[in-house]
Order: sequence, then C-alpha cells, then structure tokens
Amino acid sequence: MRPRSRETLANLALAAAATLLCALAAELVLRLIAVGGPSTGQRVAETIERYPPAYHGDCAHSEDQAVLGDIIRPAAVPDLVYELKPDLETCFYGARIRINAAGVRADREHARPKPAGLYRILLLGDSQTFGQGVAFEETFGERIGAELAADAGAPVEAVNLGVDGYNTVQEAAALGSKGLSYEPDCAVLLFIGNDLGLPAFLLRTPPPSPPVPPSSSTG
Repeated sequence: MRPRSRETLANLALAAAATLLCALAAELVLRLIAVGGPSTGQRVAETIERYPPAYHGDCAHSEDQAVLGDIIRPAAVPDLVYELKPDLETCFYGARIRINAAGVRADREHARPKPAGLYRILLLGDSQTFGQGVAFEETFGERIGAELAADAGAPVEAVNLGVDGYNTVQEAAALGSKGLSYEPDCAVLLFIGNDLGLPAFLLRTPPPSPPVPPSSSTG
C-alpha cells in the first residue's frame, strides 16, 4: 500500500473515531440533563399541550402559522425525546405540511412490509431533511426519489424521518425505533454542524413562574 493511501486511511479512521466520541458525549450530556431537575419529557410537554391551526388553503400569506411546539409530542423512546404528532395538516414556516398516521411528513402512508419491487430510501436528519419552509414535493427526499425512479424506470420511495431540532443521538434513535421497520434499501443521514449538540429548547432556561399572591387572613 502506498504511503499516501495509508495516510488517507489513518485520517478517515481518526475522523470516524472523533465523530463517535462526540456522539457519545452528546448522549451523555443529554442523559445528565434529563436526570437533573424536571424530566426531559416534562419540559417538552410544557410546550406541546396544544394543536396547530388547521390548514385553510394558503400558507404563504396566512398569519395563522404553527410553531414547533404545536406539531410535536413527547416520545416513548427516551433518546428520541420528542416526535411529530400524527394526522396533522397545517401551515409551518409558510409551507403546508402533512403528518401521516405514522408521524412522518408525507402525503401518503408508507406500506409496511415494503412492497415487492420498491426501492426505499430512509432519510434521517433535522429541519433540513424535514423540509422546513418548503412544500412536500420540493423536499430533497421527494425530488431525489422522483429523479431516481425516472432514471431507473422502477418505483423509488423516500421515507422522511426528519424532524426540526433533532441531533445525532435522536436521529440514531429514530433509525432504531422507527426507521428499520420500513425495510429501507438505503439510509441517508443529513449531517448538520449543530447535530452534535443538544436540541435548542434544552439549552433555554424556562421562564420563572409568576409569583403567587399571599392569601389574606381574617384572623
């Protein structure tokens, strides 16, 4: 093996090891925060006890927009922390979004088991993968699926497990708890620079509760 090839392999191995260590560190911090003070599930639940406004046909100009807290709920899987609420249709960042019965952004249900002859791509990531601010047909998963199907002359489907705010730990949990059940032929992880950190809402200190006025006594 040539010296340059050995150097390249060594650099790749070092990069892989560093990525793994960062992911493990992020998971450790997430677990420590969940242990101290209110549980992560409780903190998420404080912001998601409401449902989003219904879709009325025009998201680009509508002032009735959902926020992240409207479209997520606490997840039963601890490392997932939160997940999309199923069966929603609303405006989110100026674009129409539909969440199917399985809690996936899609305009249809994805058959399980996977139909014979279908090539299925599983997408993992955060808001970039979810497609924040763009119509479903303009998300990169839908565009890739359509282009590959046209080139191959065979059905190709993308299953979009992207959720706003997810980090690498949550994306790995999404793969294990949900993604593998779709029997993907290919799994694609969109890595963003902040994926090794905590979800943004875990870094924000919740506002203090308003003071309770003292009760009057007649004694």
